[in-house]
Amino acid sequence: MKYPEFTPGHLAVYHRDGYVVINEFFLPEEVELLLETYKNDRLIRESAIEIKDKKGFNSKLTLCYKSGNDIYSAFLRSEHVMDGVEMIFGDEAALYHTKLMQEGP
Repeated sequence: MKYPEFTPGHLAVYHRDGYVVINEFFLPEEVELLLETYKNDRLIRESAIEIKDKKGFNSKLTLCYKSGNDIYSAFLRSEHVMDGVEMIFGDEAALYHTKLMQEGP
């Protein structure tokens, strides 16, 4: 299966709204692998800090200050993600710092 591309239309939405949502940007089995990895990743869960979102719901935030050889970095460094980031920046991009948001109900 071919991944959806980040298009000039997505870029326009990003510039208008400050974010863009692209449905099915990853394959379902990739998302399942990422979710299962997270569920079994004690370090990520234990290093999360609790914060409240704008509506007062509890969320968890994990900060990573370096890119690694882990599944999270692999997703973020994937070609179709980096292509979109580079289109937004208008230049070559690199991954240095990540945030993992765990939204609560």
